[in-house]
Amino acid sequence: MKYLSRAFLYLLPLVRITVLGLAVCVGLVGILRGGVWLMAQGTLGDGVTGPEIFVWHMNAPDFGGLSALIMAPDGMSLLSASDRGTFVQAQVVRDGADRITDITGEKLTQVSLASGLPPSNFKMDIEALSPMPDGRIAEAFEGFVRIEILDTPQGLPVPTHRWDRFVQDFGNQAFEALATLPDGRLLAITELPVAPGQAATVLYDGQTWRRGPRLPVGTGFAITGADTGPDGCLYLVERRFGLATGFTFRIRRLSGAVGAWEDRALYTSPAATLGNAEGISARKDAQGRIVLSVVTDNGFLPLHKTRLMEFRVAPEACKLEL
Repeated sequence: MKYLSRAFLYLLPLVRITVLGLAVCVGLVGILRGGVWLMAQGTLGDGVTGPEIFVWHMNAPDFGGLSALIMAPDGMSLLSASDRGTFVQAQVVRDGADRITDITGEKLTQVSLASGLPPSNFKMDIEALSPMPDGRIAEAFEGFVRIEILDTPQGLPVPTHRWDRFVQDFGNQAFEALATLPDGRLLAITELPVAPGQAATVLYDGQTWRRGPRLPVGTGFAITGADTGPDGCLYLVERRFGLATGFTFRIRRLSGAVGAWEDRALYTSPAATLGNAEGISARKDAQGRIVLSVVTDNGFLPLHKTRLMEFRVAPEACKLEL
């Protein structure tokens, strides 16, 4: 015991230095992020307005970590989903200017497996949702990577492929975005770029999945959400993370075809300010503008906020060739 006490006394200064060093590092990161926040400004494209920001609170342990969003065409209800396999249905209250003033009547439902068995953590990570022309919902998962279709959040999903179709992608950087194209096909986009400035996709025609075209993505960014707007354009949200800068996200509008993309940046957020944007939904308002609703993932951290942000932009006649 005497020797242990002496060893502890010798190690104590080293422990103090280590703890102090960690505290200094954390403090420096905080200062850097604070400086970035003070200096940075969000960038809006021509004719784009926003963000209209609503901070969404709900006193429920399963609320948070939202990674997907479907806003109803009239903007008065929504469906979201979380990394822990929870669907959130809610009503949206808006003022005369169509801005969100409240979210009410939240209903939380745990995801179901096609097998009917109780879901495990590995099988619950919902990353994307997309409304289909027939009213059903397509859902994409990470972890146990799969894409399924269901009638309602309370129903049993129907698989779109064999369980091992995407086994090579099992993990945390698989399908992060899902969109229904104007012709009814599903487009799934992977989070991890396959090459600098390129994201991989797969397409589903109702029968089989096949490799799709590579989509442009910003340097250092990863596509985290997608939706096809009423104007036929593909709207994308992508995020970037840095230790000193925190999260930055961008919204883009894409049309055209491989080799002839028409790619327009609509908004770039200030760094370390608005959070981790992961879901996007496009609709049209009473003035005919495209409304882009974006939801952030707070990682289930109490000090981080869940935000619903909306942007408005004039529609564009788009033709996607995928």
